[in-house]
Amino acid sequence: MNQVLIAFLLTTFAGLSTGIGSAIPFFFRKFRKSFLAFILGLSAGVMILVSFMELYQELLMMLKILQVIGFTYPFLAEWLLLF
Repeated sequence: MNQVLIAFLLTTFAGLSTGIGSAIPFFFRKFRKSFLAFILGLSAGVMILVSFMELYQELLMMLKILQVIGFTYPFLAEWLLLF
């Protein structure tokens, strides 16, 4: 599939998701505190996951560089580079 089409579909999906998410308060006026806490926790978890996945991709590139120069302990390097 064309990369421009994939980018357009992903952008459209993200825009529709935002629109649907912002329309929810118009239909439901009162929320329980437990529901709001759950939704906020879920969104925070997704944001943290995305951040770590981006960092993890950079980490894997650094590990490949370390393997090229002959570093023999990849698990140690992974923990040191991650933190």
